[in-house]
Amino acid sequence: MTTLKISKLPICLILFTLFSLNREASAQSYHKICSQVLDPTAISANFNEEMANRYPKLKMIFKDPDAFVATMRERFRLQKQLTPHQPLLFDYSDVGLPLLADINKALERKIQFLSEIQRNQLYRGKSNISTDEIAVALQYLNDLHQEAQSAIQANAIRYLPLIELSYYASRAIGHFDAGEYSFAQRLYLQIDRNLDGYQQHSMADEYALYKERKFKLFHDKSASSGFQAAEGEFERVFADQDQLNIILVPTNEALDRDAFLRLMRYDIGLTGFTYDPIIADGFLRPSGDFLVHDLRHESAKYLEKIKYLQSHGLTHAQFSALGPAIDRWTIELNHETGEIKDPQLKEAVDLLVFNFYHDRGYPQVPSAFLNRKKDVVAFALYAMMKISGQGVPFRNPYRYLPQASEWLRNFWLARLDQEVDVVSKL
Repeated sequence: MTTLKISKLPICLILFTLFSLNREASAQSYHKICSQVLDPTAISANFNEEMANRYPKLKMIFKDPDAFVATMRERFRLQKQLTPHQPLLFDYSDVGLPLLADINKALERKIQFLSEIQRNQLYRGKSNISTDEIAVALQYLNDLHQEAQSAIQANAIRYLPLIELSYYASRAIGHFDAGEYSFAQRLYLQIDRNLDGYQQHSMADEYALYKERKFKLFHDKSASSGFQAAEGEFERVFADQDQLNIILVPTNEALDRDAFLRLMRYDIGLTGFTYDPIIADGFLRPSGDFLVHDLRHESAKYLEKIKYLQSHGLTHAQFSALGPAIDRWTIELNHETGEIKDPQLKEAVDLLVFNFYHDRGYPQVPSAFLNRKKDVVAFALYAMMKISGQGVPFRNPYRYLPQASEWLRNFWLARLDQEVDVVSKL
């Protein structure tokens, strides 16, 4: 038996690589050869390796998310011994300095842009910008630039200061961008801001919040009942001085859906930092909106995880023990989706998966999807993508979204006993 396993292992690893990168590889072949060769830990390790190579700026996180979380929590523990009332000041340089260099460049670019507008009086005729606003903006941006520059020169940045700086810089950099939008784009953005609870203040007020360091993840209440339910608890666990519940990772890495889905089971929250507005979900979001939108998704993810723990009587540590099973299900889902013959249905499944797990925050376990409510949110997402002009990945949602829902129901139903078995042993 030992000889057989050793001879099959290289083939299994090759198939795993193909499997995780190319969903057209044969799932049956993979499972036939690998199901009794690679243990769950090996599956997760190979998965991590592929993700780390795909996202080099976040290699430290994807290489071993468990180790990353453990390292940050140990830093938090040690920092609490030094500064009991400020444990979030632990060192975050290995994560933060590369991003800080890019934030610094973005601030310099915006300062140059607004200086040119001020110098050439290009603000004339623009309703969203005035000479006073530009003057305050330049003051504010220069202060942010000086803070970033100081950290770069010191070659060190701590956790909370990085989270705050990326937050303030995002809001300041994107402050004037919506002024160039069409009427429809501004209308859609206002809808999005109501959902995300994002209120853009005057530049003077934004600057005052920065100077007074009145930092909050969410300054305004969301119109979404789901986000409302999550925001208070998420704010609380973020600021918790007794334990590091959630680890935020600001990043300007160009991320695809797989990055967010890979980290769904971890207490790691990716928040995007961008210079230019980015369209997603049918909304063209300036940088500040983009970051807060990511925070909203992370808050929903955390709340749904807590609900799952409570409903099953599990601890956070026990949920972590579900990790290898979740990794296996994720890989199987990726591959089996790739085997769907109808390209329209395949795109509908992809959209529903991302909307259900990332957008709405549900854990990637069989029972979560099987106990879901109707797919109203997915229909709304499709409609927003269509009317905004972003484009839709498949036609006729009334046909394909119900088919996608049924396909996913069958996929998860076949694995429900596995979840029950794993949870019963925790």
